[in-house]
Amino acid sequence: MLTSSSTELPPTRPKWVAVRDALERDYASAEPETALPPEPQLCVRYNVSRITIRRALDELARQGVLRREQGRGTFVTGPKSSPRAVDRFDLSGFYAQRTSEGHHVSSKILVRSVVASPTAVAVALALAPGTKVTRLDRLRSIDGTIDHINRAWLRINDPSSFLRHDFSETSLYSYLNSMSEFQLVEDSVQVSLIRPRVHDRKILCINDDDLRLFTISTSYDTLHTPRMYSETIFASRSARIGFSASSE
Repeated sequence: MLTSSSTELPPTRPKWVAVRDALERDYASAEPETALPPEPQLCVRYNVSRITIRRALDELARQGVLRREQGRGTFVTGPKSSPRAVDRFDLSGFYAQRTSEGHHVSSKILVRSVVASPTAVAVALALAPGTKVTRLDRLRSIDGTIDHINRAWLRINDPSSFLRHDFSETSLYSYLNSMSEFQLVEDSVQVSLIRPRVHDRKILCINDDDLRLFTISTSYDTLHTPRMYSETIFASRSARIGFSASSE
């Protein structure tokens, strides 16, 4: 049970970040639906302003750790309550998965061009290093909240129509499977934790250097030819992932 005494915060970090981390630690073992004290009490406990408390609570709500209800208060969600806590990978693609759950998915296109394949990409796609591939980088959001950045490199024979297509509100997987040369039937996915680079933290609006979920995926067609290699960095520190990699 938490007391009303003041909690010491690390002096070298932004106050709202320190409060966010302290709240997450303090309520890590709390039961789902546990109510947090009112904001004025939290201000006293953590010795910060109400603006700082609200920013910390809003960030934890964005991550799915807390749920904020106007007029009722703030509650612990628990690991199974967050709509953003689990990201699934299957061959229908992220867009189809999330929209089927009733969410609005949007993408900001960061890069869309034909580039020379880096060594890691070339190896994954069974190409000679430097072979031209089509690159698509997207910053993806769910219901207006940044979820992840995805970078994809594709083996496309004629990328002209691909480069003209608007992927801001549409599914990449659906588009690829509508092409005569594509029919993706298998994914190979690697999962790890990384500390995003400063550039990626800025894109994802991350204000700390904590570990984030990172995935590498290689997608294959019916001939088991690798056609797409992609890397994804998730914004939330509490993101989890599950897999379903069958097209049948």
